[in-house]
Amino acid sequence: MFEYDASLTFKEEPTLMSRITNRSIARLAVSFSTAALVAVATALPSFADPQLTVGAGSQSTVGITFGAFGVTLNGSEQTPTTSFTFADIVDSRGSGAGWNLSLTLAQFTDVALDTLPLSSLIVKNTPIINKIDPTSSATGTITSLLIPGAALDTGAGQKLLSAAVAGGMGSYSISRVNLGMTLPATTKAGVYTSVATVSLNAVP
Repeated sequence: MFEYDASLTFKEEPTLMSRITNRSIARLAVSFSTAALVAVATALPSFADPQLTVGAGSQSTVGITFGAFGVTLNGSEQTPTTSFTFADIVDSRGSGAGWNLSLTLAQFTDVALDTLPLSSLIVKNTPIINKIDPTSSATGTITSLLIPGAALDTGAGQKLLSAAVAGGMGSYSISRVNLGMTLPATTKAGVYTSVATVSLNAVP
């Protein structure tokens, strides 16, 4: 009688993967990581931040034009009428600092140095302000100081329009302003002239 040893011994043949050492795996991992970084780096675009440069403009208007008017003396007080028109007003400074349009109207005098009484020329209506460009500041940011009954020929400077800070930016048209003059019966015949000084100022 004999004994049979049923145990078997298998010798495992090395495979391709088993031949890869830990060091090789580390090298592979580094290689894969480097490749991934290169791929990411090449995928990023180069760019510059968007930038817009806006240059400052200026304020502009060519002033006010008065209409000529006349009257024939008849022994009684006369009340001739006339009007004046504004040139368009543009504020393209881009500062939002506000502005005002002012007028100084001297006493009416003729060549013989006869004069009309100060405060003879009277405002009859308040002008209407309209936008020329629809993106201009709201017309409510501009205040008309031309009040019916106010005298213009006072010899002193006075504001006609005033744009608030952060307002009056853009372009505007102003409607006609009607005027009336009172001439006493003692007025001497002649051609009377006043000197008008108009200024567009950089503050309200």
